[in-house]
Amino acid sequence: KRTEAEKNVAGISVATSSDSPFQLTADGKRIEAQKVYVGSIDRAVTQAQLYSLFSQFGKLDNVLLQMDMATGISKGFAFLSYPDPKDANLAIQTMSGQMLAGRPLDEN
Repeated sequence: KRTEAEKNVAGISVATSSDSPFQLTADGKRIEAQKVYVGSIDRAVTQAQLYSLFSQFGKLDNVLLQMDMATGISKGFAFLSYPDPKDANLAIQTMSGQMLAGRPLDEN
């Protein structure tokens, strides 16, 4: 099964709503910003650390580390948004299973 990043790279639109952020390719095709799930994150890792680590693969629009509202402690997963699906795919391929703060990252 193809990932969303692979679909976007192939030029297949995967937009689900009209207000989704889009980028245009050189030939005028729309590409949706690629969202990446990162799981198994140690609770001590910060949003700024994730941004620093994952921005090496390309421009990041957003890093959203999920926090428990009652305790303020990380839930151990985050969502990243890359405007270029190629950058998202590179981040997934490179970082999936890599150790961060003693834990292997889970990405897709």
